Amino acid sequence: MGKTPVLIDTDPGVDDAFAIMLMQTSGQHDIKALTVTAGNVGLKHTLPNTLGLCELIDLNVPVYQGADHPLLIDLKMADDVHGENGLGGFVFKNRNRKPAEETAWDAIARIAKAEKGQLEILSLGPPTNIALALLRYPEIKPLIRNIVIMGGATGTGNTDPYSEFNFWCDPHASQVLVESGIPMQLIGLNATRQALMTLENMAKVGGARPAVKAFIDYLTAFYVRSSRTFGYNNRMHIPDAVAAAVMIDPSIAVLDAAQVRIVTEQNSQQGRSVVDFHLADGRSANMDVATRIDGDAFARMMLLIQ
Repeated sequence: MGKTPVLIDTDPGVDDAFAIMLMQTSGQHDIKALTVTAGNVGLKHTLPNTLGLCELIDLNVPVYQGADHPLLIDLKMADDVHGENGLGGFVFKNRNRKPAEETAWDAIARIAKAEKGQLEILSLGPPTNIALALLRYPEIKPLIRNIVIMGGATGTGNTDPYSEFNFWCDPHASQVLVESGIPMQLIGLNATRQALMTLENMAKVGGARPAVKAFIDYLTAFYVRSSRTFGYNNRMHIPDAVAAAVMIDPSIAVLDAAQVRIVTEQNSQQGRSVVDFHLADGRSANMDVATRIDGDAFARMMLLIQ
């Protein structure tokens, strides 16, 4: 049996970079493409960040430019966490890679059709590109086997008391995604916070390639400083990498069926993920939601990045 084809939708972002490196390292999926959106920072940064990362780690897959703003609201970024350019000021030098000509949403649809129902998607940023693909090409819904989403929070958010950034950034795209009927797993903040990386472990990540190690060490030093605002005390919270780890090895997570909807109304809770495990309103579950993560297993997976 061949490797499962996967498409990674991303907005690098420090934790996106670690997630992509982890997916490459595992070797369990056939990475077909990376589609890039605005999110953590603007597309003018996330696109070159993705191209530079692929070149650095020798990930030879096409990169497609996607949405530079959410579906219906203005772009709100997280440059206070990820730095002005999304990678804490790290700039890839002598970058030669160029994006592919096709748009991200057209590429998603084309690849889904080509893979004939086997494609999985790892959603690491605001899901604008994926939503556009589903809206423009609704016939691809049954052709996407599964989506693993880093998004949502069943406890405290990271943008306000209720909301997680990816859903808060584009709530309307997020609602398109959760209403699609595609099988999916939601890896929210409450779960990813159970898998913080110690600095001792982070010092062991990378090492086989000096340039990659220097990049990892730079991101680690920056992210630890920027994360102190959230009280992580010299530990790293890498939510996108946790979502990637669950895609690679679902056994590291406990997932429970739930009905999830996204608050799209323009109020103080816009972007909040409302998660109903009890199905109290009579609606059926539309996804599996992570409630626990094995932090030790996640750390062992991260240590494989070299």
